[in-house]
Amino acid sequence: MPVYLTVKNSNNKRQINIWLADAVKLMAYACTIGQYKAPTLPKGIRIRATFELNGKKYHKESDIKVFGGAMGYIASFKKYADRYINILYLPQYDQVMILKDTVNTTKNTIQ
Repeated sequence: MPVYLTVKNSNNKRQINIWLADAVKLMAYACTIGQYKAPTLPKGIRIRATFELNGKKYHKESDIKVFGGAMGYIASFKKYADRYINILYLPQYDQVMILKDTVNTTKNTIQ
């Protein structure tokens, strides 16, 4: 493995471990808030995760950018959209990490 990738992966693992020390596991509802279709890319969607922590309601929108796409729009968000998902919320950094599904959750609507 090239030295650059070894150093980059090591730095990423260290950063993730720092984030996980502060993480709170929660259930959130992820809803679709937009769609984007680029000519050569699959249709991406933007999601908003709504969750509650210590009696306060939070709304966090996707803001990741990939090559050739628009800010916050990713095709892989389709599997998390319009249903309840497990997240890690990092209060110190005000960030949300979506956890990989272990069970296929049915789509629910929120009122």
